[in-house]
Amino acid sequence: MLGSPITEQNLKRIGFSELSKSFTVKVFNCVKLLNDTYVSDCHNAEDYIFNIKSFDDLDYALSKIKPDYAIDFMGIGLWTIDVCRVLKKYNIHLVIQRTGPLPSPDIFLKYCYFLKLILQKLKRKFRQKIISEQTKIFKKYSIKETSAFNKINFFSYLEAVYQMPVVIAGYPNNINMNDFSDKMGGRKCVFNNTASLAANAYFAIVHCSTVISFAVLARMPIMHITTPEIQSSRYGLMVCAMAEELGAKLIDIDNEFLPVENMRLEINEAKYSEYENGFLKSRLSSEKAPWQAFTSHIENITIRYEDG
Repeated sequence: MLGSPITEQNLKRIGFSELSKSFTVKVFNCVKLLNDTYVSDCHNAEDYIFNIKSFDDLDYALSKIKPDYAIDFMGIGLWTIDVCRVLKKYNIHLVIQRTGPLPSPDIFLKYCYFLKLILQKLKRKFRQKIISEQTKIFKKYSIKETSAFNKINFFSYLEAVYQMPVVIAGYPNNINMNDFSDKMGGRKCVFNNTASLAANAYFAIVHCSTVISFAVLARMPIMHITTPEIQSSRYGLMVCAMAEELGAKLIDIDNEFLPVENMRLEINEAKYSEYENGFLKSRLSSEKAPWQAFTSHIENITIRYEDG
């Protein structure tokens, strides 16, 4: 049961090819089930893919296939109870990955976050009424003047400051987007090689991404960025929590006067170590890929059954 779009990368992540060597595998595309505003279905002709748009769809598909196990790649959420109810109806065992956790914002951070958000909105409304010449005075620190800011401007700004190119670690779901590089200002875009990029970069630019884990392991500096649009969403709170966890300053790239050249890019070794040991490593981990762990689990059950 997959909660993200059916792409070659996502099929690789769940170990579809590896699992298919030992099991008959069907993929339930549950993106629409989790988000009814998602507009695109998977139109693959493969008979192993099922588009699940509702719990009725899930019930019907399971009644036809009648699998022994259902592996969850959707995560735990409000839908979990209903999913478990349908699986129980057909005596299907639910397998949930014991994966690494993510930093969770505490009550104090949530309070400060939303208070700051309110103050920022009030500040913007006030500034909209003022026509000031300060933009011209501080132009050398300015990323924008009056136009809406975007990442491309920010990337260009960083390239000018640090005298090195920005390389884009492309999100896997965009790998088939022909104009993706154009959308990134014609910059070099690399897919499926995030770990190497993070390990060899001068620093990483992130919102809330897997690259954070790679950068922490490689002890690379991280520039945490956000925008007012992001900050007004729940995702913004997660971005804030990530930066807080690593003791980093969160940069609003829509800020008109952002002297990034005055910022020191450095790591907080204590924070990085805490993050690594708290979120990336576990003495309970077998260091196996998820599909390997599942296959070993089934093999152990079979052995015990035969011995019994």
